[in-house]
Amino acid sequence: MGQAIGRIEILPDPLALAHHVAKWMTQAALAAEDSFRVSLSGGSTPKTLYGLLASDEFRDPFPWQLVSWYWGDERFVPHDHPDSNYRMTRGAMLAKAPVPRENIHPIPTDGAPEHAARRYERTLQEAYGATQTFLPEMLPKIMHLRTMCAERGLHPMIEVDGGENTTTAAQAAAAGATAIVAGSAPPRPR
Repeated sequence: MGQAIGRIEILPDPLALAHHVAKWMTQAALAAEDSFRVSLSGGSTPKTLYGLLASDEFRDPFPWQLVSWYWGDERFVPHDHPDSNYRMTRGAMLAKAPVPRENIHPIPTDGAPEHAARRYERTLQEAYGATQTFLPEMLPKIMHLRTMCAERGLHPMIEVDGGENTTTAAQAAAAGATAIVAGSAPPRPR
């Protein structure tokens, strides 16, 4: 197995973890030159973090006007349903902090799930750029990077993002990419 690059931090409890992440998010958002986007998780684990960000300690220093909030997962229930991740996030943080309404981008949960997913895909494309093109001239650079890392005994994740489909993903993987991001054209199961 390859050597991981990074660090492991062990914190004493969930509150310490939430506090650590709240400080990190605040620093990262303040350092952002333009906008700062956050993909929110649902469930009970991040709820402490959300409440902490809206607390007296973080509410004022956090640059709410620069941060856009998206959801990485949501249950297909109305936003006011007790199982809604949006509802939990709104109650824990968004309703308690000066978040501009236009910076909140919940996953739609009305209509057919397929149509709601397409609407949210368009929301994400507007934020991140709707058209990305695969650049085949990057393949030799990926190969070179993989070779250099192997010569040094390093095994980083090499991620390729942009215009990926089953053909270009295979090309990138053959060149040495270890992670393929295929947001607008995910590979179809066979």
